[in-house]
Amino acid sequence: MKKYIVSFGYTSLAVNDKETALTLLEATPVKKDYTDNNDTIWVPEEKDITVSVIDDSSIRHLSEKEVEDRALKNAESRADWAESQNKDLRKQIEELKCQIKVLISTEKDSTDE
Repeated sequence: MKKYIVSFGYTSLAVNDKETALTLLEATPVKKDYTDNNDTIWVPEEKDITVSVIDDSSIRHLSEKEVEDRALKNAESRADWAESQNKDLRKQIEELKCQIKVLISTEKDSTDE
């Protein structure tokens, strides 16, 4: 049996019939944020919507090992990102320290005159 996969950016839905897939294609994708105790809903500029047809035997649950592998890979990716952010922030801190030293020295020079 065939399934229709309708993808909206990072979200994909598997539906059983062509009519449902076409109905989803007519939908307007939106993004939603919750800020300041309010939901903000907007239409993104990019409307990347695709449909593909697959055999339903291709859809399965991940094994426990696959779930663990994905979690490990995700954790490693987050750790790499955090390390990169930390490195960038340390560099920015050093640059700001240099700017502060220059400002202090400039201020001292102007008060000495």
